Amino acid sequence: MGDVLRQLELNKLARILAVEPSSLDVLLASDPDDIRELRTIVTERLFSLHGGRVAALAQLSKKVPAAISAKMAEAAFGPVLSARIAGALDPADAAKMSALLSPEFLAQVSRDVDPARVASIIKLLPDDLIIKVGRILLREHDTIALARFVASVSPAVVTAVLEGADGNELLELALYVDDRAALDSIIAEFSDERLSAVLAATKGFHGATDKEMADAAVALVAALTPATRARWSTFADQAPPAVAKAVTAAVAASR
Repeated sequence: MGDVLRQLELNKLARILAVEPSSLDVLLASDPDDIRELRTIVTERLFSLHGGRVAALAQLSKKVPAAISAKMAEAAFGPVLSARIAGALDPADAAKMSALLSPEFLAQVSRDVDPARVASIIKLLPDDLIIKVGRILLREHDTIALARFVASVSPAVVTAVLEGADGNELLELALYVDDRAALDSIIAEFSDERLSAVLAATKGFHGATDKEMADAAVALVAALTPATRARWSTFADQAPPAVAKAVTAAVAASR
């Protein structure tokens, strides 16, 4: 496996393009930030395609009762098209319709929606619905989809969704999150056992070397507040020596 941060960025780009990550191996020599920028450009392009048709469908949805719009979304539009339409809907109308959709369908939609375009909708959704959808994604080990919404919901909701997550899932989720500053308030709520489990998960993570995981762990630590960094570093001995040394050094250097 190449650099783990590059690979994770390629995995996210592959999700947007609906291709296998291996088909993007030509980009393994690229900087992770460049891959991220490419993903942003691709996302913008995908969501601007057929803008007129999407807007027309959004207008159509407004002309019928929310229950009918929900039926149309699940039976006729499907999750991908519904994800495109969501960003063109009035937030209040979209939230009302979402409450009538099954959590299973919303989980499918969340894989293709652009969180930035639906942030105002998410704010209007009840926490229990978001938690149900999140737990479906977690059950299906879809940490890419989960990671995209960490910055869009409250830490309490994220904590509830991750209640049953193991150390490997927590580490994978954290590494997939774009806005890593949003992780601090979540990690601060982790028990000592959970913090230990996350650091222990760096050993052999997806076949990455200890050096690669040391770099990835340092990237995570850099986004945290001094207090959270310091607490996390107390469990560094749960990680392989190279990771533990890098995390400890990064925390010491940030003081």
